[in-house]
Amino acid sequence: MDELQLLETEAIKLADANKLKEGYDVLTAVIAREPLFAPAYNNRAQVLRLLQKDDLALLDLDKAIELAYDVVTLRQGLTQRGLLHKLKGNELKAFEDLERAGKLGSDLARKEAVSVNPYAQLCGNMVAQVMQSYKSTPQ
Repeated sequence: MDELQLLETEAIKLADANKLKEGYDVLTAVIAREPLFAPAYNNRAQVLRLLQKDDLALLDLDKAIELAYDVVTLRQGLTQRGLLHKLKGNELKAFEDLERAGKLGSDLARKEAVSVNPYAQLCGNMVAQVMQSYKSTPQ
């Protein structure tokens, strides 16, 4: 494991120990040393989410996805960004990211994509309307 990965692991341990600011600082130092290291952006986004700085987390996720050089980083970044879009109420963007992450092998993203799928929701709404009109029609 190279030095950047060791620092990244240290930052994750700090965040897990609820030392979020310290974890954030270590990941920021990793990014300053190697601005193309996509996993650091992904992990810093997780710390930013815990710090309730969702807009900054989205920026880091955008960067992680842009720079991703492996499937794992891309899948994790898309899943996180999709979940954050869902949380912010942007279901179309959430669906796009989660569907893409699901195709890359994320079971969580696949399940979440179903819950925000605009086509499934539209179909569900139409079925509910038909059922409602059926119930209100005199027999």
